[in-house]
Amino acid sequence: MIKTVIFDLDGTFYDYNRANERAGRAVEAYVLEQFGMPPEEYRRAMSEQLRETAKRMGPVSATHNRLIRMQNVLEKHGLPVYPHTLSMAEIYWEAFLRDIELFPGSRELLAALKQSGIRIGLGTNMTAYVQHLKLRILRIGEFMDFIVTSEDAGIEKPERGFFEYCLSKAGCEPGECLFVGDNNDFDVKAPRDFGMQAVLYGEGGILYPDCLKEDGRIVMGDVIIGGKSS
Repeated sequence: MIKTVIFDLDGTFYDYNRANERAGRAVEAYVLEQFGMPPEEYRRAMSEQLRETAKRMGPVSATHNRLIRMQNVLEKHGLPVYPHTLSMAEIYWEAFLRDIELFPGSRELLAALKQSGIRIGLGTNMTAYVQHLKLRILRIGEFMDFIVTSEDAGIEKPERGFFEYCLSKAGCEPGECLFVGDNNDFDVKAPRDFGMQAVLYGEGGILYPDCLKEDGRIVMGDVIIGGKSS
């Protein structure tokens, strides 16, 4: 019996790739104007910096910190860090958050789960402040009984410690918890390896409007909530 459903955030409740691409273009325009650095060179430098940061830090939330990545890119290219790093980070997040949109059916599904007595959690990589901003903009924070970010957990998906921390907040056994996300390795395979149930959102997986049935059941992959099988 499912007692708790934990959702990923980025790519699971809104189009992360679209927002990230738009934000990246805004920063590229700034870098080109300020330093004459072509967009393709800046993108390559940021990709390299992400790999270097992840290798140095390990599976922790700070690897997602755009300000840190941008600072290191400027330093490596002999460019002034101040005030540009702050300006670039502000430009990125302003563009990213400007018009992110909730996927269709998300609010209705969350409301139905809540009405069925299911606890709802968020289990997401990334730093806490930014994720809370997204929840406020998407207007789904009020549905969350608890929130786990990798900054709070001290470790990232797909590491076991992340899911252990999720379960400590959920207050249930692994088999009583369903994890939902858009990344097959992080949000499906990893929680299943830990003993949770899991279902993929998006291509090849569920879509939220399809989860709500006319008879009142909530069907998420092989999991049925609200009927005799829940």
